[in-house]
Amino acid sequence: MIPVFSYLLKANIVLIALYGLYFLCFRRDTFYGNIRWYLLIAIVSVMIFPLVDISAWLKSRPAAIEVSQYIPSVDVVYQYIIAQPSQLEHAATPVIAQTIPFNLILLWCWLLVTVFLLGKMLFQLACIVRLWYCYPQRKNSAITAIDRNIQPFSFFGRIFLNPALHSEDELDEIVAHEQVHCRQRHSIDNLLAEALVCLCWFNPVAWALRRDLKQNLEYYTDRITLLSGFDRKHYQYSLLRVCARQAHKSGYAFQVVNHFHFNHLKKRIVMMNKQKSPRIMSAKYLLVIPALAAALLTVQISGLQAQETIGNTIFENLVVEQMQETQLIAKEMQQLIPEIQQKVQEMQLIAELRQQEVQVVAEPIQREVQVVTEPQQQEVHVSGTVININDGKTMRGVLVTAVGMNIRVMTDANGKYSISVPASTTLLFSSSGVAITREVALVNQQTIDVVISGAQPAIGVTRTTLG
Repeated sequence: MIPVFSYLLKANIVLIALYGLYFLCFRRDTFYGNIRWYLLIAIVSVMIFPLVDISAWLKSRPAAIEVSQYIPSVDVVYQYIIAQPSQLEHAATPVIAQTIPFNLILLWCWLLVTVFLLGKMLFQLACIVRLWYCYPQRKNSAITAIDRNIQPFSFFGRIFLNPALHSEDELDEIVAHEQVHCRQRHSIDNLLAEALVCLCWFNPVAWALRRDLKQNLEYYTDRITLLSGFDRKHYQYSLLRVCARQAHKSGYAFQVVNHFHFNHLKKRIVMMNKQKSPRIMSAKYLLVIPALAAALLTVQISGLQAQETIGNTIFENLVVEQMQETQLIAKEMQQLIPEIQQKVQEMQLIAELRQQEVQVVAEPIQREVQVVTEPQQQEVHVSGTVININDGKTMRGVLVTAVGMNIRVMTDANGKYSISVPASTTLLFSSSGVAITREVALVNQQTIDVVISGAQPAIGVTRTTLG
């Protein structure tokens, strides 16, 4: 979680708690001084309590640890909200959630508005400082006369007004009113309220607290001014005249200062005429101490069990969900086991049949492959002479034929022949007038002389096998 968000969430928890006490218990009282101090303490507490760290002291208190189990941590709530979508496995994750960094967008939006409001406040302060130095202060007086159409206001020890816009009686009442603001240092209250609005501008409670604080300051100032001796009715009529004149002339007003003119004039007049609250009712302001303690402890205790809470809520929930899903998957698998076993048996049977078919088909293919892959026999060049055994003369015109091949030659006039045939080939020697047939087996022989007997007049065939 971004530290700024953690600080702002804790600060707004304190703000809502303390303003809620004021709204329920103190809002209708006439103890304006007590209310002022309570609101000031509330503003300071909102800014400081989130920065205070007393967790080490609280961890040594068993009661605090026990109470912390019932108070959700701000960081844990934030992390739970961010981690929640990841637990929805079956939900479609929005693409926009993956591409847009919402944390940074919120941070920049808060920062831009805060800088704008802070710049506006600083601009008004710069204008007041300019009036402070541009217009001289009256001798022995806190009044600074300005020749502009401006609403009377005070800032710390200086009173700014245009004397030409008011009668002498009104000037006395305005000056007396603003002097009370100066003595009570109400400018500090206004600056703190403006700073709170700049910090927590997104919370309507911050704007309501600033409004109520300024109203209470005016109620308190009106009471002290009337106690100084002014007539109540004349003072109220002066307020009405000043407000009517300023509304008609639309004088510029600063938000960071105390105005003699106030928008909620009707409420001011009602509070002037309201009966004071009984003194015994001031005892309820003792609730401020337990309220502050409760606000501080709420912010501090909420973080004691942060790690345990994360482990016990988010992590454990995820583990439980994963275990439940695992058990469900296991049950489904157990139901599918018989079907899987049957499928496996069928697949094994099919595999065996396929293997037999492959063997039947593969055997002739293997034989063919063996035949194809057998190395071809080398050719041999065979030559020789055919001789007649009867007279020892060579025989002319004997036909030499390779069996099973269209290769044949005839002996020449000297009875010689020459033929190229593969090894282990059978040679047939045929001639008319020869009645004897011989077969000669050769092994890598290149010269073969064939002797043929010609005792009987017949066709002789000699088969010679080369090997």
